[in-house]
Amino acid sequence: MPRAWGPRVPNQPIPSEPAPVFSSAPAALVVVGAGGVVSDANEPAARMFGRTAADVVGLPLGDLVAAPVPIEGARLAADAQSAQDRTLDALGVHADGTSFPIEITVAPVGDARVMAIRDARQEAARRTADTRVRRLLDTARVIPWEADVATTQFTYVGPRAVEILGYPIDEWYTDDFWPRHIHPEDREAATTLCAGATAREHDYEFEYRMIARDGRIVWLHDIVVVTRLRGVPQLISGYMIDITGRKQAEAERERLLEETRSALRLRDEFLSLAAHELRTPLARVGLRLHAIQRALQKEVSRTDLARSLERATDNVRRLAELVNDLLDVSHIARGTVRLRRERLDLSAVAREVVATFKDAAGAAGCAIELDAAAPVEGSWDHARIEQVITTLLGNAIKFGAGKPIEIRVGPDATLSVRDHGIGIATEDQERIFERFARAVPSSSYAGLGVGLYAASEIVRAHGGTIQVESAPGSGATFIVRLPRGCAPLPTGNPDVHLLHYAPCQTSSKPPSPGKLASRSRSCAAPCTRARTPSSSPPSPRPAASGSCSRSR
Repeated sequence: MPRAWGPRVPNQPIPSEPAPVFSSAPAALVVVGAGGVVSDANEPAARMFGRTAADVVGLPLGDLVAAPVPIEGARLAADAQSAQDRTLDALGVHADGTSFPIEITVAPVGDARVMAIRDARQEAARRTADTRVRRLLDTARVIPWEADVATTQFTYVGPRAVEILGYPIDEWYTDDFWPRHIHPEDREAATTLCAGATAREHDYEFEYRMIARDGRIVWLHDIVVVTRLRGVPQLISGYMIDITGRKQAEAERERLLEETRSALRLRDEFLSLAAHELRTPLARVGLRLHAIQRALQKEVSRTDLARSLERATDNVRRLAELVNDLLDVSHIARGTVRLRRERLDLSAVAREVVATFKDAAGAAGCAIELDAAAPVEGSWDHARIEQVITTLLGNAIKFGAGKPIEIRVGPDATLSVRDHGIGIATEDQERIFERFARAVPSSSYAGLGVGLYAASEIVRAHGGTIQVESAPGSGATFIVRLPRGCAPLPTGNPDVHLLHYAPCQTSSKPPSPGKLASRSRSCAAPCTRARTPSSSPPSPRPAASGSCSRSR
């Protein structure tokens, strides 16, 4: 490439004490004196051309810069000698002879000209990167912004602000927009942090909430950069990153962790309570058997021996009830409880259960008033409905000792059990139907806290509902409502699907897949097999082994 400006001049030494700003500037700077000869150059400029600063000084400008066409070279030469700032595109000449695109800004300084030279390749790469970043910011849930230091008023806001917070862009440019829309609980802390960090010229990051146009709460992570000029803050800019999803995930994680901790606490409390409940009748059985053993070694009456055996049998029965309660909860949790529906008279079942509690109610001083004269028939599982009534009546005797109990069976298949005992606090009335939940201390009342849970799941499995009406000191009324036929599967309770739903069956043999399908369609029809109530106390009945054609 021919030289465009003047002959080669011997290298001239760099001044021993270059101007501090010139030598320390990060930009490539070259000073061109008379005749187009380089009189000074800093290290960034020398590196750009593959030379040292000492080699560059004294070279004709044409050895460093060439234009792609003669007219550009002539313009560059003329502008280098002119008294006006000018930015030109040209080609730089590397020490190895290769050329590369550059951008030159020429500024007059006395008789010399200072050239700020930029490698156009790097500038192009930077612009490409900037474009990519801008495109990313425009598509991601990020709001780039700039604001005036003195007023904190926005001077630029990215387009995603409208989507994330809902306010039109022109509203962002109004006075005090940012503090006015910060969540009231975060406003003071956010504005104080921003003002303090900016005054100290510190870049910073913080998280806070803003109120969206539609009232939503939006969490933002704000990354703020303070731009300084001669050590004085001139501009603040940054990126607001929408982290609402992350915060919601963190809150959900904390909720699940707390539920897990609560479940573990309930488990530990239940295991402790179960151990105590099981140990008590076991100890009594052991004492009775020991007494019987001693009695057999002596002369004792048959009456005393029969009384000891009866008490031991009562404790064994209590053990069996506790074990059955535990198994019930286990079966419900594993989804292995099946309903065996049959044509059933709800009033007759209520009379049967009341008859079995005659002695227990008398011992507790509870008079039971039963209103269940008219038959109320439906398609239900006899053993499970019996279990529900047994649980409700047993609780009424336990918590309402010495006071009357009313049981009523309504014509719409509604069963109510009312006591006049200690009552249930409002905050406990939902919780008592949960697994292992108790509204009273275990030291005052025996039990595992699983009876109402099992009863509620059995009722829901039939498609019915169970609720309680109570107030402390005013007793409690439990109301069960049952559909007469096979109702649609209940929804809304995450545990209901653990039960299986079977239509009326007269055989314990599992039906074939084809029969399952046909029975599921005719499930709503009442069963033609009527049950004749027994006058003797009912005994526990095992769940049917037939599979259910509809499960959830």
